[in-house]
Amino acid sequence: MVSNAVLIGDKRKFLSCLLTLRVVMDPDTLRPTDKLDANFLLAMQAIGSSATTVAEAKADPKLAKAVQEGIDRANAAAASRAQKVQKFVVLDTELSVPGGELTATQKLKRDVVEKKRSRRAAGRGGVRVMKWWKAAPYPLQCTE
Repeated sequence: MVSNAVLIGDKRKFLSCLLTLRVVMDPDTLRPTDKLDANFLLAMQAIGSSATTVAEAKADPKLAKAVQEGIDRANAAAASRAQKVQKFVVLDTELSVPGGELTATQKLKRDVVEKKRSRRAAGRGGVRVMKWWKAAPYPLQCTE
């Protein structure tokens, strides 16, 4: 279900995770749209959700439950509390090259992402956070 997961924790009190959902990319501008990817829609249907946009998915408690279950599985494998993600947030937009968060070879520009988006995970600012949970980073792999 998750397209990208960015773990933020260096020089912080706890680990936070920024998550993005799989969306359709505009073929002309290569910018992400708000529409969910066909494979993601199948996964949403499998959990009983009818969401078709990122905003609908973020507001759906079924998605929150599915993500939480994955995080709980990862937390169970963590060796210590320091390896557990304490907070996470689903971002409104996908990481992209035109957005400046990825290089042309799709590598993450961690410093850019941290500057632009880490305050959301830390709970500062006026950003609406999907929900806070105890959690951990590892099973947040992309599903094909």
